[in-house]
Amino acid sequence: MKRKVVAIIIIVLLAGCGRDSVEKISQNISPSIMETFPYANSTDIYTSTARYALDGSKRKGLNLIGTDGLDCSILPVDDKWLYYYSGDEEGTGNLKRIPLQKGADKRDVVALNKAENVRDTQYEHGFTVAGNYYAGISYGTVALLYNMNTREIIRCKIPKDLSYTKDVEPEDKYWCVLEQGKDWILWERDHGVMLQKIPTGELYTVEKKEAYDVHGKKK
Repeated sequence: MKRKVVAIIIIVLLAGCGRDSVEKISQNISPSIMETFPYANSTDIYTSTARYALDGSKRKGLNLIGTDGLDCSILPVDDKWLYYYSGDEEGTGNLKRIPLQKGADKRDVVALNKAENVRDTQYEHGFTVAGNYYAGISYGTVALLYNMNTREIIRCKIPKDLSYTKDVEPEDKYWCVLEQGKDWILWERDHGVMLQKIPTGELYTVEKKEAYDVHGKKK
């Protein structure tokens, strides 16, 4: 079940993260390339196995392989860092990052040997990166905001009207990134949407949805 939850989280993150970078270069590349290679900074488009110039040409290999032998999942990338999720055989994993700098050809130099761990994501059922901050939902009940520069962590409880009931198993209490900006993140679950502010970590209910049981009745 844990591997399934991680897979769901990653799929949603792939849909929600990196949006600012994509919009910045969308006028320079075709829609088909954008659908296949959605993560980019000012010079490169990234996948877990390769990177390309902004017009989709000049392919360069990239070997991001997790301890489980599978390709890693790219998360937001900017001109300083490449963030990615590396899974393991237990269905858990780590958020990692690689420092980037521009080479003589004005493309990124990716120093794979300098990859560093940002955080063990085993207990975060939903996570993302926004600027210098890592944001996650710990055990599905507490939203945390981790400053990757100062290593300060802010924890706030999920609003009661959006929290999971006690009968839900911890591994099923996952949240997904709906949208994010430089100083905010919108988190979503089947019961509603909440806003997380950066850098305070404050949480606000944005939308509460009606919950129904398997028989279609309101809970």
